[in-house]
Amino acid sequence: MENVKPHKELHIEFINAVRANHALEHATFHVLEEKGNKAKLAGFSDAGGFWVLGNVSADTLLESAHEGLQRLQSGEASLALHENCGTNLAATGVIVGGMAWLGMLGVGRGFFRKIGRLPIVILLASLGVLIAQPVGPMVQERLTTLPNGQKREVFGIQRYGLGEWTLQRVRTRLA
Repeated sequence: MENVKPHKELHIEFINAVRANHALEHATFHVLEEKGNKAKLAGFSDAGGFWVLGNVSADTLLESAHEGLQRLQSGEASLALHENCGTNLAATGVIVGGMAWLGMLGVGRGFFRKIGRLPIVILLASLGVLIAQPVGPMVQERLTTLPNGQKREVFGIQRYGLGEWTLQRVRTRLA
């Protein structure tokens, strides 16, 4: 009889694969930056690897992914965090949006009452931006990346042309 893993365990493995690939995506971007790559790049991680949108050669991307993985596995966990990560934007949006919502509580329906509350909302939203600055990296470190949690390997790359842009898929798996 086949050994079937419980659903919860599969779910955790899936989440950890996404987190590990997210860490590798960031490490790859750090290595690319160290190599002098100035191209604007965007990335998206999933359980099978990560996607890179931008102009970078497949060879350079693959070399950088291998180096980033090796460095993560050697203990350079700081490579798992990146200042331009969408997690930072999401954390900022949630906190600023929440602060703005808080500032509008109890204002009622009148347009001029809402306009009168605008200075408080701007103050709270600005405070939210300050609060969010350390929160985004903390969320990356504790929730959205997993630099040392899985032994993965990079095993391929697929390249797709999109006019002036290039979309590439860096594929990973458990080692």
